[in-house]
Amino acid sequence: MTSSTGTVYEGVFTQADDIITAAPLLSVETSLMVSLSSPVKVTSTSAPETGLPQSSYEIRRRSARRGEFDKSIKYYQKVPPLKSSLSVKVYNRIAGILGEQGKLQEEIEFLQKAVQYNAQAEFKVSMGGAHYNLATALKKVGNTKDAAYHFDKAKDEFQLQLQDNPKSAKALTNLGHCFAESGNFEEASNVFKRALELQPLLPTRYLNLAMAYKMLGRFDEAIDIVSTGHKFMLSNNRPADADKLEKIIQRLKFQKFEKSQNKE
Repeated sequence: MTSSTGTVYEGVFTQADDIITAAPLLSVETSLMVSLSSPVKVTSTSAPETGLPQSSYEIRRRSARRGEFDKSIKYYQKVPPLKSSLSVKVYNRIAGILGEQGKLQEEIEFLQKAVQYNAQAEFKVSMGGAHYNLATALKKVGNTKDAAYHFDKAKDEFQLQLQDNPKSAKALTNLGHCFAESGNFEEASNVFKRALELQPLLPTRYLNLAMAYKMLGRFDEAIDIVSTGHKFMLSNNRPADADKLEKIIQRLKFQKFEKSQNKE
């Protein structure tokens, strides 16, 4: 999404957020901490995420971790759609893998199936992440009309979550991304600010708010909020996070300079 300032919105996603990211079972940040050589104990219990037998679940999980996407999809597709609620999770996982491979049309197809099966399920699950990812995929292929519809559906889902838990930083962050992708950066900044107030130790909370400010052309506020995060990380003995934010500050300052030069 391009703002009135001509800047392109770049969403900032974190492992804490409900958005279904390209990594279907683990976020990028989490996967870096997982040792693939660690032995996995296989039991006859069911995996909590999917209700699948643990052995089958682990095959899919480990295949996805290793980047063996085709193998992971093959095992997911062997799951019979006996229950609509199970099918929703399976189709979400397959869509995530396809998204990682850059297969947009196939990703769209499976996300649409996830939405369809959830509508048929006796016990429905929140589909905010599925609607959001479907919207972003549709936008990439130029289907802006359907993308707008699914961004709105995603907003509705995240707002329902906030009715149940007004202090959910996760739901607030996801809602903020929906507003941002829809071009409403003012509302996005308001929502991201609330999420930051709830989780000031997460560096990405500062980045989300700064991104919204930047899209509004408010570079000074963007730099100020990341600087606040930088100081907060240092005061809480988090030097690695402080270093990351310092790099963002420098990047924002350079972008502010570039913008001022373009005006002249």
